[in-house]
Amino acid sequence: MASKEPNNIIQTFKNLIKGFIEQIDEPSNSKFEEILKKIKDKYLTYFKNEVTVFKNGTYIGDLNDDKRNGFGVMLSDSGVIYIGNWENDKMKGKGYLRDLYNGCVLEGEFKNDELINGEKSCWCNFS
Repeated sequence: MASKEPNNIIQTFKNLIKGFIEQIDEPSNSKFEEILKKIKDKYLTYFKNEVTVFKNGTYIGDLNDDKRNGFGVMLSDSGVIYIGNWENDKMKGKGYLRDLYNGCVLEGEFKNDELINGEKSCWCNFS
């Protein structure tokens, strides 16, 4: 994974998700599961690990000691998707976060699950 440029991978996933979202008439958990399946089917080769189910959602990506570490995609049960870097189960480094229900987007540099430098497309609360 270290050989791939994170910005290019994040952009690839953003484009993929944007395309899937444009096909959704009405947000629902089944539609989000469909998005995650398409991501898994098309892009699992980016990752060392299979899909992992956490208490608050589903994750595809790098793990270390059962924690999200490295690059991965997390789709929460509440319809929030994060594509980017992780450290000890926290969003850290470059990332893209989107609420699939209301369309709010956070993009840039994350630390301890918070956007510290970047852009926020609208008012939103992801806590």
